Amino acid sequence: MEMINEPVSPSGQYLNSSAPSLYVYAFLEFEIPIDDLPVMSLIEDLFLSINPRFSSIMVVDESGEKQWKRVEVKLKDHSPSKSNHILKSVPKILSVVSNTVSDFLWSITESTLVEDDQIPIRSGDPGTEFRPITIATINFSIDEMKLWRS
Repeated sequence: MEMINEPVSPSGQYLNSSAPSLYVYAFLEFEIPIDDLPVMSLIEDLFLSINPRFSSIMVVDESGEKQWKRVEVKLKDHSPSKSNHILKSVPKILSVVSNTVSDFLWSITESTLVEDDQIPIRSGDPGTEFRPITIATINFSIDEMKLWRS
């Protein structure tokens, strides 16, 4: 397999080190054998071609730099056995992922494209930050506050 000639980023090197102790486990169960599902061809034809990182490992080149190296992915070695079953929570998981992506995209859109509503504090008038302001303070004793509560 070929080297991708792209050095591993500092964050990629950090995540690959033992420092963060980061583990990601994912488990799915299927009611019907995975060999009977179009999942394997979908992963191979679509998912692996999205980004070369999905089929690459980190290696150290002659100069000591970490690089990405393409490897052949044998999906059969990574697929669950035929006795696994579909989790009943898969639709819920997909819904949560969908809502998270939707909320994230809306927050980006709202913060960059949508204008804030005009309210007394946020008038939208240019130069508002340079207008004179008045700061007032007032002190109340505990006894006065007790009178108001009663």
